[in-house]
Amino acid sequence: MTQQTTISILGCGWIGFPLARHLVSKGLRVKGSTTQINKLESLQNEGIEPFLIKLTPDIEAPALDDFLDTDTLFINIPPGVRSQGEDFHPAQITNLLPHLKQSRLKNIIYVSSTSVYPNVNREVNEDEPLPNQDGSVDGVGSKGVNRALLKGEQMIRSLSEKNVTIVRPGGLIGEDRIPGRYVAGREGLTGGNNPVNYIHPVDLVRMITEIIQQNVWEDTFNIVAPQHPPRKAVYAQNAKMFGFELPKYAEGATDFKIINADKLVKRLNYQFKYPNPLEFRYKT
Repeated sequence: MTQQTTISILGCGWIGFPLARHLVSKGLRVKGSTTQINKLESLQNEGIEPFLIKLTPDIEAPALDDFLDTDTLFINIPPGVRSQGEDFHPAQITNLLPHLKQSRLKNIIYVSSTSVYPNVNREVNEDEPLPNQDGSVDGVGSKGVNRALLKGEQMIRSLSEKNVTIVRPGGLIGEDRIPGRYVAGREGLTGGNNPVNYIHPVDLVRMITEIIQQNVWEDTFNIVAPQHPPRKAVYAQNAKMFGFELPKYAEGATDFKIINADKLVKRLNYQFKYPNPLEFRYKT
């Protein structure tokens, strides 16, 4: 176990909450934030010190200094691009940066996404060129790239006095997240033959925990399962498991990418519990 004793998790959602519970089980002191008053008690019941923190993008957090009195900060807040626009998340980080600079915390893990990579119809790793300000990537278009998270990455990296690690998880499925549920019975679905870049919550939590325990800082890592079956196979598996109606697919190909996560796997010497999305565990 590392000498670090306190972890603050900004955003106890799909990733942050199970991570907080896992870290508590390992004997660490964990502070967790939520935007909802009615969730404070549930955090406390899990041994997590609860904090009410909102980034609207202005900071609404009466105990922010206490929350940031920590060894490691885990930032996992949704960028809100669809609902708030591309500039909302960078504004959140802009407002947060001065508080991070003056805090005693040493380490930061910022959760980005594999959506920062353009669809180039091949395998990509952390060395892949990312979009320029004009939206191009060596002449390749970057439609669909999450620019809000790209800007967030750059801004967090600017904290040169902190140890910053960026993680880029793939799509989070498994447990309560069942992708086939959201496309059941739909028609004209595209990308059915595209390889998926998914990660199971159990593996994601364990890998982030290993980053903290092994002191893996000052780097950027993809986090996806090593196997990439076609999307329609995953949906069909969900339909079989839960009785969903199969979707129908449009003809024609769509652009894709295959995310390579070997860098972190080798660095951590990690063994996946769920390497194949077709064999992911769900809560039934």
